[in-house]
Amino acid sequence: MICEVCSGKGYVEVESNCRNCSGTGKSKSFDPEITAELTAEQFEMFSKGICGVCLGEGKIKLKEICRSCEGSGKIKKCRICGVKIRGNYELCQKCRKKPHAYLLKNSCSIEDLRLNTTYVGTVSAITPIGVFVNLNRKIRGLIHKRNAGNSSLLNGDKVTVTVTGIKPNGEVDLSLNQMEKFEVVEISKEVPEIKIIEAEDYAGKL
Repeated sequence: MICEVCSGKGYVEVESNCRNCSGTGKSKSFDPEITAELTAEQFEMFSKGICGVCLGEGKIKLKEICRSCEGSGKIKKCRICGVKIRGNYELCQKCRKKPHAYLLKNSCSIEDLRLNTTYVGTVSAITPIGVFVNLNRKIRGLIHKRNAGNSSLLNGDKVTVTVTGIKPNGEVDLSLNQMEKFEVVEISKEVPEIKIIEAEDYAGKL
């Protein structure tokens, strides 16, 4: 969600008294260190007794990091209660204590998985080594038979599972963590827009 305070820029402009003229708008001198930054028009203003730094207004605009979004340009809100949150969290401190499971949208990849976190998945295959569960179209994990217990799962069953391991080869280890009442938190990742160029634009160039 775009920060309404800074309109997504990550900074806000604030007015301050011009240090060169102390807010009067009049000055015949200036700090030599800013000489390279002044234009010919500003030099001419100084020759007339007008402060060329603030253009005679006595005020200058400064950019400050937006405190509301901490410079990110975006406001994060708790996915359950909507309270504004800070840091790399999806839920506020209060809602993190409630039973919940994450539902990964198809835009998410294995890099978005977190260890010891519970997700909603769908049983996709039952094999001698265990139960395979799809967390979305891209991510699949295995509940090893030693972690499946005496559960009688079937293909297509909705389950809640906890990620217990992520191997370098991309294999994901899961453990069954069935919950009766819990909040579902949807997680999606922004996908950059890609402009599609008509094939005719390439005619005779390939």
